[in-house]
Amino acid sequence: LAAGLGGLIRFWGFGTHAGRVWTVLYLSPRPLSAPELATRLRMSAGLLSQTLTLLERWGVVTRFRAPGRKLLLHAGAEDVWSTVTRVLSSRELGMVRDLVALTGTAAETARRARATGADPRRAEHVERRVLALRRLARVGEALLTVLLAAGTLDLGRLRGAMRLVGQVRGQGGP
Repeated sequence: LAAGLGGLIRFWGFGTHAGRVWTVLYLSPRPLSAPELATRLRMSAGLLSQTLTLLERWGVVTRFRAPGRKLLLHAGAEDVWSTVTRVLSSRELGMVRDLVALTGTAAETARRARATGADPRRAEHVERRVLALRRLARVGEALLTVLLAAGTLDLGRLRGAMRLVGQVRGQGGP
């Protein structure tokens, strides 16, 4: 399981080690110390420390000192949905919104090129392609926004967003 989740988390751009550490902490019935984690995962103290810092920054792991204990303990966040939505809203949604803005600028640049006498066929082709990317980015933005606004995994809202996809496809405009 740790290897499978490690691969999924690596796909999300966090690295296999982050996936392995989070999986062990999430599945552990009790918080674990860094030496326990290092032993279980056969990781160096330095790599483990870097990985825990990354996971803490994303809010998927907490570090604390239990009363009467010298060692710091680490626990995986229990609410996986909150973890996923935090990452999606702070990273992926921002990237999609940046793409919407970038494609808007690129489409305007293509329009101006066509108007100023540049190769009109090429400019029109580029503009059409950029506008297609813009529509796709807007659909992605709408889907992520609906998904994140739900607070829980609500497939009814997702179906509504998919209807929006159909409407955007049918409009043909940016």
